[in-house]
Amino acid sequence: MKQLKYLLFVFAGLAGLFACDQTDDEPMVGTYAPPVFVVPAAGSSYVLTEAGQDNLIEVMEWEAADFGFQAAVTYTIEMDALEGDFSEPVELGISHLPELRVSVKELNFAAVEFLEPDEPGEVQLRLKAFVHSDLKVLYSDPVTITVTPYSAVKEITPLFIVGSILGDKVWDNGNYTYIMFRDNSDPNDFNYTYTGQMKEGGFKMVTVLGSWDSQYGLSNGELVANDGGSSDIKVDADGYYTFNINTDALTYSLEPYDAAGAREYSTMALIGEFNGWGDDLFMNQSDYDPHIWTLDDVELPAGELKFRAESNWDLSWGGGDSFPYSKTTGDNIKVEEGTYFVKFNDLSKHYVFYKKQ
Repeated sequence: MKQLKYLLFVFAGLAGLFACDQTDDEPMVGTYAPPVFVVPAAGSSYVLTEAGQDNLIEVMEWEAADFGFQAAVTYTIEMDALEGDFSEPVELGISHLPELRVSVKELNFAAVEFLEPDEPGEVQLRLKAFVHSDLKVLYSDPVTITVTPYSAVKEITPLFIVGSILGDKVWDNGNYTYIMFRDNSDPNDFNYTYTGQMKEGGFKMVTVLGSWDSQYGLSNGELVANDGGSSDIKVDADGYYTFNINTDALTYSLEPYDAAGAREYSTMALIGEFNGWGDDLFMNQSDYDPHIWTLDDVELPAGELKFRAESNWDLSWGGGDSFPYSKTTGDNIKVEEGTYFVKFNDLSKHYVFYKKQ
């Protein structure tokens, strides 16, 4: 009798073991559900104008994908021609949230790949939901929208640092002086960079001055775009750093930079055809980093120029045809006519001519 009770106890324990509920974080095979567009609805129509290119055109929203467990999902909105099969889509944007804020300019740049300017036409949008290469990618059903794009030359979207790590303009999203640098002026290259002295604190980036609608920050440690609830990127201690960001892939890095032994110049200037290669047009050394030099509201004709330190031609830098962004070379910089905020970094040798008029 005791042996029978013992066996019943063992069998009951085994039954309980195999009857345990599946935990919440285990994948549930066969429960995949793709995302579903909420906004825009099928048949939505958008008329785009160059005058409103920096305005928000839509907050695209969708029902989240279900992978059978709690997952950090990366969503990509893809666009294709009405008759396309999404074998070669154009990416409209990436988000880690079930929404994406889209500007007129962003929608236009995608739409002109498939539509004639100033003519209404239909395109398809679909959502791609990705978690990990070991899991299947989920796609929404496409929605068809009508877009009337405008004709525009593709331009580089400037990126501005906003936060408490530079200077005294803390969290001023209308401050253009903290514009980031780039290695080139290719509008299809989405890499931006900044090397310099930073204070302990946090920062984000914006693309439209005076607005938080188009911004980059962190959510659960991942870089996200256009999320008003995102957190800051943190600088843990005062020092020199290099910050790199790719706004297309939504990746970034923040690494210490060794500035020990870097020469500090007493003067930096512009010199070129605009002044007959004569007297230096001296720049201002920033009050937050001795290696950052700026000159505001400078009117320049089309022509060639260089940066020059200490009024010494042995300490001069150009950039060739790469304008308005680049990393310096020996060739003269070929400037387009305009009024600019000019910024030069003598550590990384990056420059930017931010056009104001």
